[in-house]
Amino acid sequence: MLRYLRKHLDVKDTIKVMKLHIVIRITYCSPVWANSLKFNLRAKLRSLNHHFIRVIPSNFELKLSRPVMLRISGMENLDTIFFKRSSVLIFKLIHNLEPTRLAMT
Repeated sequence: MLRYLRKHLDVKDTIKVMKLHIVIRITYCSPVWANSLKFNLRAKLRSLNHHFIRVIPSNFELKLSRPVMLRISGMENLDTIFFKRSSVLIFKLIHNLEPTRLAMT
């Protein structure tokens, strides 16, 4: 579906679609489960994310490394997203910015 959309959208809109529909789903509730992922599951998520990022440039068959593709697309690495979301949750818990029922568990 993304390849079809990519033919009709520019790069910025394709990145927005990816962030709003794919990255959100891959990282849903990640502060809760991301730190307990085994290496092979984390690698599968990275691979899935990279697969979608490869669709963003106009040349789909281009074989580039993950860091290069992330830089071209302006996206973040999944590990970075997991770390940032976990850090924000911990900060909010420390400063009582989360609901008390979450902080007490």
